[in-house]
Amino acid sequence: MKLAGVTCNRDAIGVRIVWKAGGKVRTQLKNNGGSYLSSHDLREVLGIGTATQIDELEIHWPAPSKHIEKLNNVAPNRYVHVVEGKGMCNATGLVSECMLHKNVFSLLSCKPNIDGVIVGHR
Repeated sequence: MKLAGVTCNRDAIGVRIVWKAGGKVRTQLKNNGGSYLSSHDLREVLGIGTATQIDELEIHWPAPSKHIEKLNNVAPNRYVHVVEGKGMCNATGLVSECMLHKNVFSLLSCKPNIDGVIVGHR
């Protein structure tokens, strides 16, 4: 998953991601980690084990926004791009429509690209 901040920092450092899949709740904090003179991929990979989808996904944006995006029934094996306050975007990064609180992948018709977010399962 690629996250883009609008009110908070543009790389969405400090975002807390909470997702529920297969009856398990998982959480992940987006950081700007790495070591001296290095960096890492800013996309987030969300594991779902043997589940067939992410049932609920919450993105808690850091201050000053503190906005919470909520997405439901997110299909696996997709690259997704979420913009703070606007929800899911298409592969080009342009917001096609506000897709919050909807089955986002039934509305999204685009091919995955390197700039998106990865949601995967085994």
